[in-house]
Amino acid sequence: MRSRRPGRDLRGGGPADLVETCAAAVSPTGPAARRAVADAVGPLLRRAGTRPQVQLVEVDGTVHVYLSFLSEINNVLAEEVRQTAAHAYTRVTRDRFQTVAHVALLAGT
Repeated sequence: MRSRRPGRDLRGGGPADLVETCAAAVSPTGPAARRAVADAVGPLLRRAGTRPQVQLVEVDGTVHVYLSFLSEINNVLAEEVRQTAAHAYTRVTRDRFQTVAHVALLAGT
C-alpha cells in the first residue's frame, strides 16, 4: 500500500489511530469544534427555550469558548452549560489545547 503523504504509512493503523488523525484535523477554532460545543449544550437549553451564540477564540495558546445568550437563564444552568461546553470542546479536540469556557448572560434591569 502506498502512503498518501511522504513519511506517512497508512498500514496497520487501527481505530485509535483514525480517531487521533481526525482529532488532529479539527481546527481549534473551526466549525467542527464550534458545532461540537453547540450540539453538546443544546439538550440542556431546550427547557429554557434558548440557544447560545458560540464563539471560539485562541489567545496565546489557550482557546476561549464563549457562549452568549440573548435571553436570561439561571445561574445553575449557566454553570452546567459552561462545564458541558468545556468538556465537549476538550473531547472533540482530544485535549490538545488549553481551554477556558465563558458564559455571557443578559443583565437584568
